Amino acid sequence: MPATSRRSRQRCRGAKLLYLENPTSMVFDLQEIGRLAALAKAHGAATIIDNSWATPLFQQPLKHGIDLVVHSASKYLSGHSDTVAGVIAGSAERIARVNDLTYPYLGGKLSPFEAWLLVRGMRTLPLRMRQHQESGLAIAGAWPTTRWSPACCTRCSPTTRAAPR
Repeated sequence: MPATSRRSRQRCRGAKLLYLENPTSMVFDLQEIGRLAALAKAHGAATIIDNSWATPLFQQPLKHGIDLVVHSASKYLSGHSDTVAGVIAGSAERIARVNDLTYPYLGGKLSPFEAWLLVRGMRTLPLRMRQHQESGLAIAGAWPTTRWSPACCTRCSPTTRAAPR
């Protein structure tokens, strides 16, 4: 559904927050995040996007008007499944507000060792993401001639025409 459809505008009325994930988990639906951010702003709602799948290498939501970006740093950013961490990015004003509301209850720092593990993973992030992309494209490209299971009937790739939009 287009981000500016009547139904989308109606759903935004009274909303305080629009929470997105792009691409979405499992089926990799793509969203027009710039249009959705503009729609949310027009209705006075803030926007947050989970950018864990795309990483900052493939998508930079702040450049499209999103207010806050969150990452499960335990996934692609770390890359080794050996740390638990999260990242939030946004304007200094928004981050200060998040800090004021969460630090008293949740804290906000990694141990030095966890930080080292995260930095170690970030060093190989471009290599790993490039390989993920190449492998995904190879599998998606082979789809018409390859069927691994009768239960597998749809390819979900944001880079192919068959991808849900």
